[in-house]
Amino acid sequence: MFSPDGSRLAVLRSGSISYDTYVDVLDFDRCTGLLSNYRQVVIPFISLGVGVCFSPNNRFLYVALWKTLNH
Repeated sequence: MFSPDGSRLAVLRSGSISYDTYVDVLDFDRCTGLLSNYRQVVIPFISLGVGVCFSPNNRFLYVALWKTLNH
């Protein structure tokens, strides 16, 4: 999912409930198409990740888990 202003890309990686969920966040340069400044957030295997979404003002990244919504 790209942020509303196109400056960031968030990718959710989740295998199953028995594995950790990973959220990769990268800066994106819309002029060159290059990704940079890689960051990773690990969410322990307590929940299965199902989606990500940026807030309209780009300030928050929401992660939808199997039973909860985190930010």
